[in-house]
Amino acid sequence: MRSLTDIEVDIRALGRPDFDWSPRTKAAIKAWEDARPDLAARYSELAAERAEADMVALAAYKAQRLRPQLPTVTESAAAAAIETDALRGVRGWLQGSERWCLVLGPVGTGKSVAARWAVSQVLDTGRWAFMTSAARIGQLSTWDDAGELDRLERADLLVIDDVGAEAENDHARVTLRSLLDTRHDRGRRTLMTSNLLGGNLSRWLGARITDRILSSYVRVETSGASMRKPTAAPKEKP
Repeated sequence: MRSLTDIEVDIRALGRPDFDWSPRTKAAIKAWEDARPDLAARYSELAAERAEADMVALAAYKAQRLRPQLPTVTESAAAAAIETDALRGVRGWLQGSERWCLVLGPVGTGKSVAARWAVSQVLDTGRWAFMTSAARIGQLSTWDDAGELDRLERADLLVIDDVGAEAENDHARVTLRSLLDTRHDRGRRTLMTSNLLGGNLSRWLGARITDRILSSYVRVETSGASMRKPTAAPKEKP
C-alpha cells in the first residue's frame, strides 16, 4: 500500500479545485468534473485509495498508542521474523477460520515474535489488532481502565502474551477470564502464548474458557533450545 503523501501528490497533480465548503467551490468542482471526466474518474480511484490508507494508518496509530510497550527486541525480531515452528503455526492459523490459537512452549522458542508478526499482518489489512500481556490484563480495573478493556474486547485480533505469568490472584483471573469470555461471545479471534502446557494451562484458564477454546482452536507447540542471546555478566571493577 502506498503512503498518504504519495497519494496526495497524485491527487494534487490532477488539478481538481480544493473543496472549502463554499457554494462557489462546489460549482468549480462540478465544472471541472464535467470538463474532465477521465480525470474525475481517476480522482475517485485516488480518493478511495486515500480512504483505505487513512484507515490503515489510524489502526496502526491506535495499536501503537494504546498497547503496552513491547521489548524492542520483540518488535525488531517480528519485522524480520525467521521461520520457526511458532511462526509456521501462527501463519497457518491466520489463514484459517478458527477463533483461538494457543502457542505453547519453552522460553525463547519464538512464541512472542510470531505473535507480534500476526499483529502486524492484521494491521496491514486495516483491521484492529492489539498485543498485550496477561500480566497487564491482570492489573486492569473495570472502573479506571474501562476504555482499555473495551478496546481489547472489540479488537479484530487480540494477542495475549505469557498467559500464566500474571499474578495468581482472584482479580487477575477474573479479569482475564471475563475478557476471553466476552471476545468469544463477540466472535473475535484471540491468540495466546504461554510457557504452561496441557492441563496446567487448562487449570489456569478455568473449565468454562477451556471448553470455549476447544470449540474452535489451533494449538501450536514449540520446542528446542532458547534462541535468546545470553545476557553478558557485568564486569567486575578492578
